[in-house]
Amino acid sequence: MADFSLLWLLEQRKKVFYGWWIAIAGGIQDALKGGTFNEGFLFYFLPITRDLEISRAAASLPFSLAKLEGAFEGPIVGYLIDRFGPRSMVVAGGLLSGLGFVLLSFTHSYIVFLLVFVFILSVGFKAGYNHAMVASINTWFSRRRGLAMSVVATGSAVGGLVITPVIAFIVFTLGWRSAALISGLAIWLIVIPLALVVKRSPESMGLLPDGETPRRNLATARGRRVTQPASGLDYTVRQAARTPAFWLYAMAHSFRKVAHGGISVHLVPVLVWKGIEEENTTIFIVFMMVTIMVMRLFLGWMGDLWSRQKVAGLGVFLGIVGMAVLFFSSGRWWELALFVFLFGTADSINATANAMVGDLFGRRSFATLRGWMGLISSFLPIAAPVFTGRIFDQTGSYDLAIAVFSGAYVVSAVFYWTVPKPKPPPGWVPGQPAEERAGAGGGH
Repeated sequence: MADFSLLWLLEQRKKVFYGWWIAIAGGIQDALKGGTFNEGFLFYFLPITRDLEISRAAASLPFSLAKLEGAFEGPIVGYLIDRFGPRSMVVAGGLLSGLGFVLLSFTHSYIVFLLVFVFILSVGFKAGYNHAMVASINTWFSRRRGLAMSVVATGSAVGGLVITPVIAFIVFTLGWRSAALISGLAIWLIVIPLALVVKRSPESMGLLPDGETPRRNLATARGRRVTQPASGLDYTVRQAARTPAFWLYAMAHSFRKVAHGGISVHLVPVLVWKGIEEENTTIFIVFMMVTIMVMRLFLGWMGDLWSRQKVAGLGVFLGIVGMAVLFFSSGRWWELALFVFLFGTADSINATANAMVGDLFGRRSFATLRGWMGLISSFLPIAAPVFTGRIFDQTGSYDLAIAVFSGAYVVSAVFYWTVPKPKPPPGWVPGQPAEERAGAGGGH
């Protein structure tokens, strides 16, 4: 009986398309990133301002500089992923991000904190986590790309739900340095071994994207209702940059990052400003993570069935409503909970937006394209957290910042909704593999 059960489990495992195992590994990595860095660092903010005796604007500066560094790093990392595959970047990212947390735990100088945060910790997280795993998912999936990317992106919310409360507890009881040390060691033990799961492409294992047979893949492409590229429709960076879709998408992404980055870094201080006790902000952060976890999967599924750009536009529109709720809130729990839900929903379109890049421009240069789009879309958001901190330092209120970021959400929603489908690149022949055209349309 035991032998029969074991054989049955092995047979079921074979039936699961290997790309889903990569998605799960990516979700686990993103959980560590979200739980320790993205959301976990929210609870470092006020203790660091007190411990290092700095203003909120100064405490926001590392986040802005990290965005600047990440902007210029993006095209380089994207090229390395497309050139050498995502696995090597996952290993490098795990090593650097773990080292960055460990070094932060021994930091007592603001300047040293700034350098470690920007040039080690941030470099590691931007190189080897979501960037590498999303590129891998784009290669392994086409028809189910939105849902698969949502599985990876949902990891961040799971990390915020499960890991962030632990980080908050450690920060409040043992201090932020202890939380940083524990985070670094956990990353080394978990992220680096997970890199072994990552494979370069389905073709390298004798498979096709989504695990389909050639006949089914062709039939699916012909009957597809959503605007996903047919097999072989791949753009180089040069070709993509000549299309309006490239620039509209980059601007939509930029203005969304302005609004999200300007508020998310200050989310705990904003809730405290509205009257919530600092220790109780954990409840709202956990609620936001639940929202993101559920909504990322739902929006990814909806994007596969409908139109990803319309789903993205509607998601950002809900962010506009959320900012209005925050602006007019008198500090009631239900008002702030509604704001957190809507703000989290706007952030939940991230995986859907990433899948749009693959839909618009294909598989061949996805990581490099995403890197260049990240460079273009990162300049405006760089100053957003510092702007928010400066506004509060001068006025004692976040109202002006909330109003400005509401406008940024409006621009983003309009741009997402109106991104046009690009024309096929020059020399494209339906059904022709990208490898046969590699030299025809120019390089990266």
